[in-house]
Amino acid sequence: MKKTISKCLRIIGGVLVALLLILAGYLYWKWPIYPSSEKKLESISELREALVECEATKDCIVLDPAEYGTNSESFTLKLRDRFRNSDPCGYYIFGTYPETDRKKSLSIMSLPLDGFLRLEVAESVYRDAQTKLTKGSYPSQDRYMDLELLCGEYYYLISASFKTTGLPEQELAERDADLQALLYSVADRIIDAAEAP
Repeated sequence: MKKTISKCLRIIGGVLVALLLILAGYLYWKWPIYPSSEKKLESISELREALVECEATKDCIVLDPAEYGTNSESFTLKLRDRFRNSDPCGYYIFGTYPETDRKKSLSIMSLPLDGFLRLEVAESVYRDAQTKLTKGSYPSQDRYMDLELLCGEYYYLISASFKTTGLPEQELAERDADLQALLYSVADRIIDAAEAP
């Protein structure tokens, strides 16, 4: 009788330990650890590796803003959800220029195409790619310019801004032209990379 009770207790204990291990594994993989479906990365190579590992983002073009003169960059991997094993669904890169250049910044974002993005961007065509250029100013007196681009199976948002405080109108116009040239040079690189065999 005592052997039977002891054997039953061991079986029940083993089952409880197994259930606790299964629960711990489930919580490890399914507990939300990212606050906003994003993961900060240390380098552009780490970002590229993460994107290549997923079928939906493996052909996404990732340009380094340092190639355009930025001296401080941050890299963010956009995730499908907030779990540890979430697949990437895009990226966001932000770079700033030296303080002497009036806090100029450049950012590049990319996501795989969804139907609604295709409808919103179709404003004009640049090198056979649908684009939309938007200009404006923030209340903080920063002037910004966004270029939305549909290239291949991806949506890209290329943005740049600069501080306008104390600039005469002629210099503002020159900086706007420089910003637009910068955005289209980034778009050219993305298009060229997408067209390469």
